[in-house]
Amino acid sequence: MKHVFTIPPDTAFADALAEGLLREAGGDTFKLSEALILLPTRRACRHLREAFLRHGGGKAMLLPRMQPIGDLDEDELYFTDAEIDAAMPPAIAPVRRQLLLARLIAGKNPGMPLDQAAQLAEALARFLDEVQIEQLGFSSLETLVKEQDLAAHWQETVVFLQILTKEWPKILGDEGCIDPAERRNRVLAAQAAAWRAKAPNYRVIAAGSTGSMPATAELLDVIAGLPQGAVILPGLDQAMDEESWQEVTETHPQYGLKQLLEKLGVKRSDVRRWNDGTEKISSRVRLLQESMRPAEVSEAWQKLKPADIPREALQGLARLELDHPQEEARAIALLLHEALETPRKTATLVTPDRALAERVSALLARWGIEANDSGGTPLAALPIGGFLLDILAAAAPDATPVDDLSLLKHPFAACGLSPAECRSHARQVEMDLWRDTRKKERKADSKKWFRQFKDSLKPVSDTWNKPLPLAAHLQTHIKLAEQIATTDDTAGSDRIWQGEAGEAAAAWLDEWQNAAHDFLPLTGADYAELFAGFLRSITMRPRFGLHPRISILGPLETRLIHADRVILGGMNEGSWPPDTGVDPWMSRPMKKAFGLPLPERRIGLSAHDFVQLASAPEVFLTRARRSGNTPTVPSRFLLQLDAVLRALDYTIGKQDALEAALPWKEWARMLDEPEQIKPCERPNPKPPSDQRPKELSVTDIGTWQRNPYAIYARHVLKLRPLDPLEDEIDAAERGSMIHKALDEFIKQHPADLPPNALPKLMEIGRKIFTEYEEHPQAKAFWWPRFERIAAWFVDNERAQRARGIMPVKAEAEGHISLNGFGLKGRADRIDRMPDGALAITDYKTGGVPKVKEVEAGYEPQLPLLALIAAEGGFAGVPAGETSTLAYWKLGGGREAAKIQTLKEDATTLRENARDRLEQLVKAFADPAMPYQAVPKPGLQPRYDKYAHLARLQEWGRTEEEV
Repeated sequence: MKHVFTIPPDTAFADALAEGLLREAGGDTFKLSEALILLPTRRACRHLREAFLRHGGGKAMLLPRMQPIGDLDEDELYFTDAEIDAAMPPAIAPVRRQLLLARLIAGKNPGMPLDQAAQLAEALARFLDEVQIEQLGFSSLETLVKEQDLAAHWQETVVFLQILTKEWPKILGDEGCIDPAERRNRVLAAQAAAWRAKAPNYRVIAAGSTGSMPATAELLDVIAGLPQGAVILPGLDQAMDEESWQEVTETHPQYGLKQLLEKLGVKRSDVRRWNDGTEKISSRVRLLQESMRPAEVSEAWQKLKPADIPREALQGLARLELDHPQEEARAIALLLHEALETPRKTATLVTPDRALAERVSALLARWGIEANDSGGTPLAALPIGGFLLDILAAAAPDATPVDDLSLLKHPFAACGLSPAECRSHARQVEMDLWRDTRKKERKADSKKWFRQFKDSLKPVSDTWNKPLPLAAHLQTHIKLAEQIATTDDTAGSDRIWQGEAGEAAAAWLDEWQNAAHDFLPLTGADYAELFAGFLRSITMRPRFGLHPRISILGPLETRLIHADRVILGGMNEGSWPPDTGVDPWMSRPMKKAFGLPLPERRIGLSAHDFVQLASAPEVFLTRARRSGNTPTVPSRFLLQLDAVLRALDYTIGKQDALEAALPWKEWARMLDEPEQIKPCERPNPKPPSDQRPKELSVTDIGTWQRNPYAIYARHVLKLRPLDPLEDEIDAAERGSMIHKALDEFIKQHPADLPPNALPKLMEIGRKIFTEYEEHPQAKAFWWPRFERIAAWFVDNERAQRARGIMPVKAEAEGHISLNGFGLKGRADRIDRMPDGALAITDYKTGGVPKVKEVEAGYEPQLPLLALIAAEGGFAGVPAGETSTLAYWKLGGGREAAKIQTLKEDATTLRENARDRLEQLVKAFADPAMPYQAVPKPGLQPRYDKYAHLARLQEWGRTEEEV
């Protein structure tokens, strides 16, 4: 007779198991230590320990031995009484296995980046584990392809898998190791053989396992037959009719248990309730089990009546449908936070959606709640991981200012100083070398300190292009990290390897160093790719300081875990159940013929998790209707549940039978909404007279009319946008390059043009473009445009000079005083017309002002330049009337250039501009006159560098909205 039990889904598994064992002990709590309990996961072991403490009545006790049998961990999976051969090879370390597989993959694909090879090696290792867990071999692989007559793609895949079939066994032999899954199979088989040969004289219980792995199922079969053995199944459905039971397939939650019972040779009717429970299953469990009825017998829903499943099944079960993932996260955070209002109440979020879990964790942190998140945090996202990556980025030959400053401003960076002093130097270097490029001379101290910093990176940078062993790269990298982290009073090794994250990083690096021998020689770039790829796969889970009553778990971690409030988040297809994805190694027919489980098996496991979790006393099912701009599809589990509720007439019209009693959705929306939205007022600064500008440029005058606040910010507050760190070429830089070339050409040839004028201009342009040769777009995109502009310019210059129009001055700087107010400006070129009048031209490589705006006085640049010329304000240009004002649009596209001459009389434009300027000067001389931001929205400037300071988007309207 085999001892097989079950605990219903609506019963706290660990608590029921602990209660039963305490009852068996009969008050002798020290007797518990004689028992051995096998559980699926480490977390389940910890939870059972806590259950013993809850139900022990405060008595001293020696707990049973508890071991996980679902984790591939050699240290955890060891039975002291098993006659395991001492010569059994150890399991190969995971990092060592991944590195060896990556080496094999890189050898077959020399052009593949090493980080991709590492990722592919990780996937290959998972496939190897899957095959070995199912106790299959690779001998039938080649014949499988021939028999199936598969496409060439799969034939190529089988050739690639020779890494596992031919090369990997040899490598394992040389290493003296075996794969973790294979060793686990051997250990379980040895234990099963030992207990089969001689039954232990103590209690052995396997609880919570479904025996999905063949080796585990074999061990459970032995345990069930032991005199003091017991197998306790989670949530076996004994109420399902036999017809439905026979239709159970891979996608059903009972499929795994059905297979295990067949393996054990036990009928469902022979399985007993743990603790001799005789009560009927709850209406909630009945509802969930009915919703999971196999599709082949789902017509039974038509016969359902409220008497079959009373409405009380819905008590404590609610659904929340939110508009988007952020709103869903806010609602879940509120649900978790509210649970803490009840003493000793526990709450857990269970979701396969890591993005949702991270959102909820961040929202809980606003209330100081550090949830126990089983997903942890990638080491690369923690300070120590970022520091190690920043070192490699800054040491690379193509390091950018962003790379250097990311390292220098990192909390761990010190460079022999205090961290505060290091960051102070970094900020000064940033300003002196990159942010304030208008300075003619950069500060020598900053250049010297930055050079010393770059010299400290030479152990890595000097060998960047030299192939070196992986172990050498690691050693140099670690030594450099400790050196940069060293302060004036603390060694770097004492700073960066401290705390849980530092210890985790140190342990991982130590493991990697032990596994790094005989790997391929790597350049610095290869090492950086490989290091980043491995680092992203390492997760750190805090051990202390987490909230004892709030947790965020994945479905696997929450098996056998009980909480008073359970939230199943992300209830959409792709999460519940998870997307089966595409297997890169085998097609569905291949997997079936080979003997591997089909992807639908994951659906069945997910369905079992759903039923177990949704049977808790208080359950919330949440989902977001949209993800980004894409509508989501509700989980099939929800749709099946809705079908049963409709059959029971519990859903009437649009009313949701699972509607929550409290307005959680509305509260979630209100969480980040202010009680009253009160935009700020339009900025209205009124600086005193002595601080108001007494001189402006001709381009500033147009801004003064359109947006006085920009003049206030620039000339009163002395604020100027910093130059970007990355010296990217923008439209303004392109214009400057073209201006320089044309101006230089005019200066060199003020009178007659040489016969080779175009080659001369091209030579000038080539020298100027050489200054930007590190920017590929300058040569690839702008140089061809310049060639077209140059050809047009030379032709136009010849035509003008033939008509008697001669250049007077290029890049002419001018200045005049109007009643004590200074006006300055620069004309791109000033020409002398045949009648002696002047022509002023402005080069435009971007947009050209609208003629209507110029004539209306809102773009007064050219008329004001004419005013300076009339007053004799341009050095070397005698005072004179201007007859022609023109914009030359130099685009370099299909139309290389275009001349736009202002039609209105230049003298009229000049005098109108003078009158408006005098009115502006007089108006703003009054201390009561404010420098408002965009006083006329319809005249808002196209480019406003100070709009964020004026908070224009908060109170104003854009030009398009007017």
